[in-house]
Amino acid sequence: ELNADQVLSIEGLVTNIRNEQEQILAQLIDQTPDTEVEEKSDYYFRLGELYAKQQRTWRLKSAELAIAVDKAKTPQQKAQLQAQSNQAAQNAKTYLLKAVKTYTGLTDNDAFRNYPKMDMALFYYGYTLQGGKYMKEARAVYDKLLKNYPSSKYVPEAHLAFADYYFEQGQRAAKQLMAAGV
Repeated sequence: ELNADQVLSIEGLVTNIRNEQEQILAQLIDQTPDTEVEEKSDYYFRLGELYAKQQRTWRLKSAELAIAVDKAKTPQQKAQLQAQSNQAAQNAKTYLLKAVKTYTGLTDNDAFRNYPKMDMALFYYGYTLQGGKYMKEARAVYDKLLKNYPSSKYVPEAHLAFADYYFEQGQRAAKQLMAAGV
């Protein structure tokens, strides 16, 4: 069995490979004519997935470093770890923005509307937004999935994402009411 530290270590090792893949996929998107719809849409999907994986890796690394800050023994260690955590969080945001741009390029392009994995792309897009705490935007993407692909295997997951969102909103509202003395 692998623990979280080992998984993050492995993810760190594949970062260079993913960087190469990113360059190759971006070149393929640029060089593939728009008439090659199936091929080009698949490149967008793969690049979006790649960016989303990078975003999750950096988000986890940032959380790991934030925990290490709390355990640091000296102010110098704390400051160094905090700087590393902040940089990892910035990397996560950079990859989130790249993923969003790529998924948007795929899901908002009418030429790609018949892409066989469009429901999967919409789900991954929404999931990525949700992981980045962009709940309103994630809900809009999940709504598009539910509306355009009602028989998709990702429909239950999209409904669960809505349920999680509304549960969280209810929890916040309850806390606000309690704080107000209601």
